[in-house]
Amino acid sequence: MPTRQCIRLKQMSKTCSICKIEKPASEFYKDKRTKIDGLYGHCKRCHNKMSIKWQKKHPALVRIIAAKERVKNGSRRNKEIRDWYGTHPYEAQRRYRETTWGNQKIVNSKGERFRWHDYLQLLHKSAERCELCSTKNSGKNDWCVDHDHTNGKARGLLCFKCNLGLGFLERVDKGLLKRYAQMYGVEI
Repeated sequence: MPTRQCIRLKQMSKTCSICKIEKPASEFYKDKRTKIDGLYGHCKRCHNKMSIKWQKKHPALVRIIAAKERVKNGSRRNKEIRDWYGTHPYEAQRRYRETTWGNQKIVNSKGERFRWHDYLQLLHKSAERCELCSTKNSGKNDWCVDHDHTNGKARGLLCFKCNLGLGFLERVDKGLLKRYAQMYGVEI
């Protein structure tokens, strides 16, 4: 049930001290310091204009205030995120990987964005072994999705060392890279 003050504010109108236009009370921000009606003397629109003007005039103070707010609210938000990642490790890893693959513009064999299920298919196809050196996973889930940097198509899963070496060879010597691929029987 609405209070008397709430009903009074809905029916009340007030003249803005800046633009001098009479507006309904809902067009004014609440102000605890004002004893008469509990509202600012200027309307929301004028208040926002003044706020923007002040922020442009005092950019250093705005940065300090924003930093304090981030510290005050950010630590709580960061704790919530850490707690969520701690209770959802599989989902957290999936989100992280899909974001990384999206940023690298990796695509699957159909030309669609590379997703978690594509990663699992490659993992199953490779029998959890590196496509070049055939080493088993070290248990850290550190498989790298090897992809062609020209068209973004995923080629397979590599261990970190092979991915690093292959990336180096791609940049330095394409002929050496092809010989390396033939040696291991991999199509590049």
